[in-house]
Amino acid sequence: MFNKWYDTKECRMLPQGDEPVRPVNEARLVLTVATRTVIANGLDLLGVSAPERM
Repeated sequence: MFNKWYDTKECRMLPQGDEPVRPVNEARLVLTVATRTVIANGLDLLGVSAPERM
């Protein structure tokens, strides 16, 4: 579900060109970091290693 959300053109993490950084950009970055933390913690509970990059 996260990948589907992250892969949309409407969901840009960073502004493009001369666009200013808006609160929505910051909120999306925070949500992305939080999702990473939750997935990593879940994998750790299961005893599965989480790669830093894929």
